[in-house]
Amino acid sequence: MSTRVEKLKEELKKRNDKRKSSPLEDWFVKCFNELGIYNYYREYQVEMSFLDFAWPDLKFAVEADGELYHFDRIEKDKERDKQLALLGWEIYRVNSKKAWNYKIFLSHLLYIYDKTQNKKIPSYSAIELLSKNNPSEFINNWHKELKEEKEKYMSENRIYYCDKCDSFYSKNINCKCK
Repeated sequence: MSTRVEKLKEELKKRNDKRKSSPLEDWFVKCFNELGIYNYYREYQVEMSFLDFAWPDLKFAVEADGELYHFDRIEKDKERDKQLALLGWEIYRVNSKKAWNYKIFLSHLLYIYDKTQNKKIPSYSAIELLSKNNPSEFINNWHKELKEEKEKYMSENRIYYCDKCDSFYSKNINCKCK
């Protein structure tokens, strides 16, 4: 491998080490801990990409896509996933907008558990573990954290929301209805 590519990889790693994790990623870590999923790597590097959660021996990764950070990166992410697939990786994307729904988020967790732990967990056990017998508190915390993430990111990056077409836009990117 050329020295230039190695230097670029090292620079990317340094930049990535400074990156804060998103609330969705933090929420996954909390849930993984509750479910006893510890055999993953955070920000695992494959070529020029960093994977949010990776199981290298399975060539399986979970990408937690915050709805605000990724709203203008969909095509880039698809291309990146194709490149990783050529290397044998399965990328499982979880979009925070869809994960807002507790049942959908739970279905993602159950799929990840089944894929990485080589056994199934009954959904009622996962709900019990994650909610500590208080699902409404679990759901309320999840909604509150996502709302705070969204508001902070939007104000810092001057991103706006269009109620009419349910999309985000910025100075450089139009909403869907324009």
